[in-house]
Amino acid sequence: MYAVGCEYFLAVSGEDDSLGSVIVPIVVSVNGLFAKNFDQHLKKLSLGCWIKGWIQKAVVLETARIVRRFLTLEP
Repeated sequence: MYAVGCEYFLAVSGEDDSLGSVIVPIVVSVNGLFAKNFDQHLKKLSLGCWIKGWIQKAVVLETARIVRRFLTLEP
C-alpha cells in the first residue's frame, strides 16, 4: 500500500511544477511509527524535527480515541 501511494504522489508531483510546489508523502502508522525517510521529507518542507513529536502524538491520541469508541459500543 505504501509503495503504491508513493508512486502516485511521485507521478502527481511532476504534473504541475509551475507553482514550485512540493508534494511529500507523510505516512505514519497507527502506533506512531514513521517511514525511514521521514526526516528527509521534513527537510524538503523546511520543517524541523520538532514536528515529528506533534504528529506522533496526534496519531496515537486519535488511535486511542477510535479504540475507545469501538470498545464502548453496545451490542
